[in-house]
Amino acid sequence: MEALKKQAKDLLGDINNAWHKSGLMKLEAKLEDLDKQVSDPNFWADSQRAGLVMKEQASFKSRLEPWQNLIKDTEDVNGLAELDDLKLEAELKVQLGKLTEQFELLKKELRFNGPYDDLPAIL
Repeated sequence: MEALKKQAKDLLGDINNAWHKSGLMKLEAKLEDLDKQVSDPNFWADSQRAGLVMKEQASFKSRLEPWQNLIKDTEDVNGLAELDDLKLEAELKVQLGKLTEQFELLKKELRFNGPYDDLPAIL
């Protein structure tokens, strides 16, 4: 169980490290700013601008939510591992494996999060 606890803590540390290095914190701050704009009573006065803000907000959410869910789920696994319940060990190993796979996929996606990656490509 100790090895499982260490693996879970290491994974959470790796995820948090990737979160900080990738600039997702800045994206989260921008999303909070957009959320404030959307909640403004005069937001829809300029429908064209409002549409652009809503599109940008949706784009930010779609990039952030998988990471936020991964962090939450990994924290949950860490909490359960700290209980030292041997009945949970097999399930926690499975969950940790799935979370590790998800983290690897999200790390690969970070390669395509540059300033021009949302634009269409010329082939």
